[in-house]
Parts: sequence; C-alpha cells; structure tokens
Amino acid sequence: MERTVLDNPPSEETKLRMVEFFMKTSIPRILEEERKEKLDKEGE
Repeated sequence: MERTVLDNPPSEETKLRMVEFFMKTSIPRILEEERKEKLDKEGE
C-alpha cells in the first residue's frame, strides 16, 4: 500500500517552511492587487 501525505504528516519545520514560502510569494501579490484597486478607485 502506498503511503500518502496524510499517512506521514509534515514536520513542524516543513510546515513553517511552506508558510514562509507562501508569505513570500502570495502576500506581496495580494497587497499589490489591493494597492491597484485603491489607485483605480481614487483615479475615478
């Protein structure tokens, strides 16, 4: 039987790395989107 990710949950360190990676990649993008929306509203 194959072991899935659920059978072997990631360690705390791995989780932290994933969260850190998510923060570095996704948060700036989200902030950039919000900033653009605000600029569009102010420009009207």
